[in-house]
Amino acid sequence: MPQSSQNLHNFTILTQTLGYWSLAGFCFILVTVLSSCSEPVPDEQRIQQRVEAMVAGTQEKSLSDVMEPIHQDFLGNKVIRKANLKGLVLVHFRRHKNVHVLVSNLTITLNGDTAKVSCNVVLAGRNQTLPERARVLQVESDWEKIEGDWFVVRASWEDPIMKF
Repeated sequence: MPQSSQNLHNFTILTQTLGYWSLAGFCFILVTVLSSCSEPVPDEQRIQQRVEAMVAGTQEKSLSDVMEPIHQDFLGNKVIRKANLKGLVLVHFRRHKNVHVLVSNLTITLNGDTAKVSCNVVLAGRNQTLPERARVLQVESDWEKIEGDWFVVRASWEDPIMKF
């Protein structure tokens, strides 16, 4: 190939490569600018997303997804620490092939960087076709915003049916 043809060929490859990288760079800048212009997720919605992730994690039997929003200093029902809660969740996962969760009446009350969250939870487990166990729980929890994310620091739950 003559030198001028080789130079033209190299120039074509270079401009095509630069064009590709320029396009990729432009797309990167565009995505960065657009994402920085987007509205931040409101705190109430962020807490709701965390609750939904815990529900999905429970149904998928993903211990890490269930425990992720639980603060290291968590205290449940005045005596249950995070490690104890983790054990309770593992026992439930091991007892049941399938776990189902339904959350209703979710109420979030914000007060600065703290929130009170209450809801009703139906927790069911089954190994065959029909659920073998189910519990209805009334859950009250305190959340705190720590370094921009929300964590459960305290919770209490009771089975209203067991009161009778």
